[in-house]
Amino acid sequence: MIPDFSEEEASFRAALAADPGNDEARLNLGNALFYQGRFTEAEPLFDAVARRHPDHPMVLLNYTGLLGMIGRRNEGLTLARKSARHFAQRADLALTHASNLLTLGAFEEAEAFCTRVLARFPAARGLLHDRGTARLYLGKWVAAWRDLENRPDGPHARPMPEGFSSWTGQRTTQPLVIEMEQGLGDGVLFLRYLADVAGRADDVTVIARPALHRLVRKALPSARTITFDDALVGGGLYARSGSLPHLLGQAKPVSAPYLTFTAEDVAEGLGSLKLGAANPVFGVAWSTRSSTTTSALRSLPISSLRPLVAAGITLVALQLTDPAEAAELEEMGIHRLPPGSDLLDVATVTAGLTGVISIDTVHAHIAGAVGTPLILSHGPQLDWRWPPGRENTWYQAVTIFRAAGWPQYAKQFQTIADRL
Repeated sequence: MIPDFSEEEASFRAALAADPGNDEARLNLGNALFYQGRFTEAEPLFDAVARRHPDHPMVLLNYTGLLGMIGRRNEGLTLARKSARHFAQRADLALTHASNLLTLGAFEEAEAFCTRVLARFPAARGLLHDRGTARLYLGKWVAAWRDLENRPDGPHARPMPEGFSSWTGQRTTQPLVIEMEQGLGDGVLFLRYLADVAGRADDVTVIARPALHRLVRKALPSARTITFDDALVGGGLYARSGSLPHLLGQAKPVSAPYLTFTAEDVAEGLGSLKLGAANPVFGVAWSTRSSTTTSALRSLPISSLRPLVAAGITLVALQLTDPAEAAELEEMGIHRLPPGSDLLDVATVTAGLTGVISIDTVHAHIAGAVGTPLILSHGPQLDWRWPPGRENTWYQAVTIFRAAGWPQYAKQFQTIADRL
């Protein structure tokens, strides 16, 4: 769900009505619209303030970010380069500027800018994180993972329990606890490292959201799985999953599938769908439950699947649905997984599909993990998980349809249907 800034929006509109020259209210109204994903409405407000206050740092930062969101990337880069001199003296402004450069695809500039500002603010963890992200894009893997040790805590991170000490990647006979700190999509992406963990520790416990437990045990059968609410007793060594590439000394990720299933398991999973002789068959995922603005923008209405149905493509809905969605899927002739299916069931079925058509959500990562060709509908923001270029770093068979801007994103499935 997109955050609700309607009260703030009404307040700033009232302030502008009372004083049409109030550029602070105009800027804040633009911000309120921006955070609600209403980028085309925010653009003329930012533009008006930028024309009257060409050196206002927050206007420059927010307008640059917005231009990338609506597909005017070259204009955004021009503005970012013209305004860079305003941001090197403050770590907070520098961080937003670096993030804008990453969003706009200026990876070498982002790395150089972060390095320059870090000479002044060496403890600025956000800048270290953004430099690490730039280095992922640039293929500087060892340096990237080192910088990314300064990443913000994941959504499920918790303090290291008493009695544990940090694992440094060494071979150990002590109990080792791995905390899957990320969301579901990144959780699936980082499952690839568990096999290497097994070569260095015999007693492994993985803390993860319940939805990931069976997938964790598929990737590392010897692992115990517990939830974030379960108590850890005794002691041992502790690491977060986002640190595994650094701790294991990984360079470029291996894109080969890392979740494999027997032919019998796949046949049983597909048999539960009662597909008959349908071929080809594509899995589909169209929405995410995340609450951030850009994450919520990724979600498409279920009606967006209709062009795929009209193209004669046999579809299987890979995500859980509420009763209203289930009824609409049935009306469109889209197959559903049996009630009670979890992510391991999804992965088993996905391994037998012709391909998966998905927005950026956990189902896209599952397709990559099992080696099923993925057609990804992506927004305009660049993402290290789905980097630009013909070859994906993380997964073998990925075709990305990247919208020029969020206003164009809603038509992505129509574009994919036309291509198929």
